[in-house]
Amino acid sequence: MRITVSLSAEKNVVLPFEHNQLIQGMIYHNLPPESATRLHQEGFLHQKRRFKLFTFSRILSSPLVDNYAKQFIFSKTIKFVIASPIGWFMQDLAEHLIRQEFVILGQNKLRPESINIHHLPRSFPEKIKITMLSPITVYSTMQRGDGRKKTYYFSPFEPEFSEQIEANIKKKFEILHLEKCDYSLSITPLFSGNKNERILIYKDFLIKAWDGMYELKGSPELIAIAYNTGLGAKNSQGFGCFELAPDQESNQKKNEDQWR
Repeated sequence: MRITVSLSAEKNVVLPFEHNQLIQGMIYHNLPPESATRLHQEGFLHQKRRFKLFTFSRILSSPLVDNYAKQFIFSKTIKFVIASPIGWFMQDLAEHLIRQEFVILGQNKLRPESINIHHLPRSFPEKIKITMLSPITVYSTMQRGDGRKKTYYFSPFEPEFSEQIEANIKKKFEILHLEKCDYSLSITPLFSGNKNERILIYKDFLIKAWDGMYELKGSPELIAIAYNTGLGAKNSQGFGCFELAPDQESNQKKNEDQWR
């Protein structure tokens, strides 16, 4: 399931360049306390790793850029997508948000205007083009000769990029279905060069990620899970959210309801 949240303010919305943490915090803050604790502290366990199983997009509008103050200036109404296969999380979030007179995002006081509910397509094909709504990050942590750890971020042009995305989505399948995943999935960039590389800061950590269009090929079951959990790592920090490419999303737009 996924929703598009629309929020409005009395004046332009101003956010720092690095505002993923603010959106993530707003999501947790607008869950009932028990749901927020369950999701943030417990998550969903796969062996030694815990997954949050939700993702969200960037703000879906083009802002003015204030390089001097290192901030974006958006219009008075902003929208972004939140996606998850966890029904109680999405229901708790949507119901709580829509009842609020206002929510806080950074220094901005915003009024919830609407929540559009996007229904999962009845089926996905085995090959599909997608557009990133928030960039994908794929990395590995290595130990250097001096014992310190180093994080290496893969580009979409390295085989490990697709391999790690497949391994990640298989773990999510096993969490959701409680069985071993024998399906496969691959991802191929539909661009060349570094124009879609993004460098972001989250809690003082530098993260390399990639926007752009890609082709997903493989199991429709895994594509469906990726659609609602995100691709790659750090999904709950605002990475890996995607939409069907413009030439394939017309049927998706028909399956949309509105709250409010």
